[in-house]
Amino acid sequence: MEPKQQSRTLERYRSRLGLALAFVNISNKIWAFIDDDFEVMMLFDMQQQLTLRLTDTNTQQEFILTLVYAKCDHIERIELWDTLYALASDMTTPWIVGGDFNVIWDEEEKFGGLPVPINEVDDFRDCINSCNLNDLGFKGSIFTCWNGRAEEDCSFKRLDRVLGNIGLQQLLPSVEVTHLSKIGSDHCPLLIKCDPNLITAKKQFRFLNFWTDHNTFQEVVKENWVDDLAANSQVTSFTIFNNKLKKLKKVLSRWSKDIYGDIFQKVASLEEVVLVHEAQFELSPTSMNRERLNKVKAKLTRYLALEEQFWRQKTGMAWFKDGDRNTKFFHAHVNRRRKILQLKRIQDSAGNWIEGNDQMAEEAISFFKSQFHEGVLEKNQELLKQPTKEEVKQAVFGLNADNAGGPDGFTGFIKGRSIVENILLTNEIITDIRLRTKAVPNVVLKLDMTKAYDRLSWLFMTKVLRKMGFEERIIGIVFRIVSNNWYSILMNEQPYGFFKSTRGVKQGDPLSPTLFILSAEALSRALNSLHQNLYFCDFGLSKWSPKINHLSYADDRIIFSSFDAMSLKLIMEVLRAYETTSGQLINKAKSAVYLHHLTNVDIIDKVQSITSINRRKMEYYHDLMKKVLDKIQSWQGKILSIGGRAVLINHVLQGMPIHLLSAVNPPASVINKLYKMIAQFFWSNSIGGKARHWASWDSLCLPKEEGGVGFRSLHDMPRALFCKLWWNFRTKPTLWSSFMCQKYCKKLNAIVVPWRKGSHVWRKMLDCREAIEHQIIWQPRMGSSLFWFDNWTEMGGLYFTTPPKFYYDESIHNVHDVMLEGTWNETRLMQILPHDIASHIIANIKPTALSDELDKPFWMMESKGYFTVKSTWDYVRRMRDQNAVFTNIWVKGLPFKIVFFMWKVWKGRIPLDDFFKSTYSVLLLHGKCWNFHNGMSLQQAIAKCWTVQVVPRLKPIFQALPSIILWELWKRRNCQKHGEMVNTDGASRGNPGRSSIGFVLRDSKGDVRYARGKEIKEGTNMEAETIAILEAIQTCVQQGYANIHIQTDSLFLKNVIDGTWDPPWAIEAYVQEIKQFMARCNCRVSHIMREGNKLADFLANHALDHEDHEAHNFQQLEIQEKRIVNSNKLQCPYLRIRVARNG
Repeated sequence: MEPKQQSRTLERYRSRLGLALAFVNISNKIWAFIDDDFEVMMLFDMQQQLTLRLTDTNTQQEFILTLVYAKCDHIERIELWDTLYALASDMTTPWIVGGDFNVIWDEEEKFGGLPVPINEVDDFRDCINSCNLNDLGFKGSIFTCWNGRAEEDCSFKRLDRVLGNIGLQQLLPSVEVTHLSKIGSDHCPLLIKCDPNLITAKKQFRFLNFWTDHNTFQEVVKENWVDDLAANSQVTSFTIFNNKLKKLKKVLSRWSKDIYGDIFQKVASLEEVVLVHEAQFELSPTSMNRERLNKVKAKLTRYLALEEQFWRQKTGMAWFKDGDRNTKFFHAHVNRRRKILQLKRIQDSAGNWIEGNDQMAEEAISFFKSQFHEGVLEKNQELLKQPTKEEVKQAVFGLNADNAGGPDGFTGFIKGRSIVENILLTNEIITDIRLRTKAVPNVVLKLDMTKAYDRLSWLFMTKVLRKMGFEERIIGIVFRIVSNNWYSILMNEQPYGFFKSTRGVKQGDPLSPTLFILSAEALSRALNSLHQNLYFCDFGLSKWSPKINHLSYADDRIIFSSFDAMSLKLIMEVLRAYETTSGQLINKAKSAVYLHHLTNVDIIDKVQSITSINRRKMEYYHDLMKKVLDKIQSWQGKILSIGGRAVLINHVLQGMPIHLLSAVNPPASVINKLYKMIAQFFWSNSIGGKARHWASWDSLCLPKEEGGVGFRSLHDMPRALFCKLWWNFRTKPTLWSSFMCQKYCKKLNAIVVPWRKGSHVWRKMLDCREAIEHQIIWQPRMGSSLFWFDNWTEMGGLYFTTPPKFYYDESIHNVHDVMLEGTWNETRLMQILPHDIASHIIANIKPTALSDELDKPFWMMESKGYFTVKSTWDYVRRMRDQNAVFTNIWVKGLPFKIVFFMWKVWKGRIPLDDFFKSTYSVLLLHGKCWNFHNGMSLQQAIAKCWTVQVVPRLKPIFQALPSIILWELWKRRNCQKHGEMVNTDGASRGNPGRSSIGFVLRDSKGDVRYARGKEIKEGTNMEAETIAILEAIQTCVQQGYANIHIQTDSLFLKNVIDGTWDPPWAIEAYVQEIKQFMARCNCRVSHIMREGNKLADFLANHALDHEDHEAHNFQQLEIQEKRIVNSNKLQCPYLRIRVARNG
């Protein structure tokens, strides 16, 4: 890169290096030297990149090499990103991209210097992810560029990298990149090893879900679920269970090999067998050959289904249940995750980088041994009570069927409690941080614990349990559970070491959150005790507020204090004591101090000095936007169908902001930015993709029966979530609800208190009050409901149902105030209420019995009375009238692309030519209305098909029939629109060498009208491809065709003819002649994959291997040529899916 030599010296350096070929790009910034083991064809020669196609002369394996030297200016780099987009759009060959990109991936790849604008990084990341490229990792220093300066002017960056697509990673799974030392340049040379000597990892046992579908599976398990140790009374049940599992794993591994074998190898071999049987059937279409062909196809379909199940399970995507077939997406997801998890190097505690599996494993074992060990252990009683069979069954059957118990199998949240309430309470307290800004400012400390679960001391935990009154037997049981932990380190899929821990609780164990919370209670009580210390100055709140100096969030803490130096020192003493006794360690790098923005700088410095924690700037929505963007970019949308993208949006993207929306009300601009990112992903596969949005996102965010696609509106979700907050505030006596009530409802009831001032949360809750308060009904038990304000009569609050001028008795507070010995005090009711309301209560509402149970609230929109966000969302969202048409459109079981096409047809959103000239919803084909023979419109014909009277079992078929017919008509219409199809190809033996061309002319039905293959003068592949296009268009014009569609498998020529790129001098004359012929007719050129260009390729190679050949119809074609034509007319898609044959 940047040789700083004149291009005329290229050959001199090639000769010195002893290599056969040398290439230079037009800017003379990129030189490439290649030995004679490869045949090379230059595809793109541009200012910032040079792209070559290399073919191994021994194995005939080809791959694409793109060498990059990017401009320093980010505007000029956009041209480079555009060319990479164009390359990736049709890239199916293994592709390696490397060089100097002149931009970093994130802030971790930079040290010193000026900050990098976020838009430059986003452009780069979006390009790489949209092109489905992955970083191949590296060994050596993280930085590849140094500015040559020292001290504060010094800066290091990682500007050079090597990327590869999925095909390359499958071709070269162990490719290795090394950053060499900077000698003679300010950049590191990059050394790429394609076949390093890596030790093959021993594969671990993996249970495959599709095993259970085999009819012999249960029998095999039953026969081998025995153990020789079962007769030994001294052996524990858990030891027996462990031995059974070990034995069963070996048996199932052998059984799987016998029954299924290698499913990837089976798929590959069955594909070849299907081709053989298809050829036999074409030669002799007998019933016997057809039966053989069908049997082989059925077997192939079965193994393809097993392959899809395998990849689906390996990705761990339990939510991916709908959408089109996305086997390639699953495969890509697994490969991407495997690449990310592969370690090239790690950093030890001293800051030194370590490479090599053995050395990395040794350091990892040392690290985790120290993390899971402490100096003191306490002996405890052995486990006395074994679990019952029912308890074991309940626990096992409660596990996730797709994976073992782990962090994703259990949760640390406690039923009935919400972490959102603590977040809301923190927000309310922080709004009062402004009460003190000068004298003794308020301070908020956010603490993060380092590896909180792993560092918990067993001795400390048992002492806490004992102090809380747990029996010694229970403490012994707990200790046995947490102390029997052995670990191995999995380094690049290879296990290392085997050691026992002496502290910590297991991540994912359902008991661990409870033990951790109980142990952390010691810190809570220590902090609460500071209120009794006369030297401690609290966080400045209103006088009526309860004393709160901290809140807990699992392993995190929020501490509220004043700036007072003694108060901060007391807090730090408590924290240090807790660290010493519990084994916990505060991660001060991730912790933060927050103060009011008007606080004096000297005060901020003093707080940071006492706490050793730095102040941080609060960024509210940046993390959310970044998470959504990273998630979309990581999915590599180009290998997802539109149905797959719809499922991802419904199940993942729209769920990511829910937690934030539960506690805050983001500005409309934030929601609109999220909409923009999601909409671009849905319509154009990626962020920043250019594609027409055929419908507004708001129209898609409606239920299917109301004319939408079923996406949820993020404008409606916050309203439903704030309705939930109002429900919790009214019905659940929590610390947050008590705080809110004392802060905003000191003199008036919450039902009638007006908005004056307060937090945005309180304002949104009051907005929801008007919408849902009347949907909350209180069922009297002991009569604790508020007589005037709660809806206990099913008529609404009496405060609102009584006439405006009616006087209400303020001495009556609760319902039990109008009860008299278990009956209604009718006289009192008649005095304080209008006659009709009092009569309704006496006649229809049963008096409360003597009970200690509080009155119970019910949600009237759910039959069971439980509050649900779904029912609230249905109630408060924007609604449209339901239409039976859309119910019939969304047929269960049809691929999403077909159903969505039908939706666009009905909405008038399909991309017809006349659509851009008119806003009418009439569908036109070649200027004529798309009507049926009896005069019915398209909509009428579809509706008749839906309403025809048929037997029930045929109803789904007739419901799906219009969508399928229209889909096929649409595909045929596209073929007719594009006119005569002409496929062209060229071949060159030696490049340059003997050359030939081939082209075939077809009509809209795919029938051959003319085909020709002939040898031409010697030249290069590029020249042969160009001459093929020229002769094909000459033939079409001579035969009088006016609407011509030429397809070539040369993306380079397509872009040259379109004028996107300049033609090389060798073919410039041919290109000019082609453009002259194109001006005489309606002609266009498009790119096609090699699989769709087989006949033209066969004609060109046949001319070189045998003789020139010409055919004017199908009958004049040779047998092999007829097979290709018949295969193309079947319109079976070609799937370029490379799978790892070893699983």
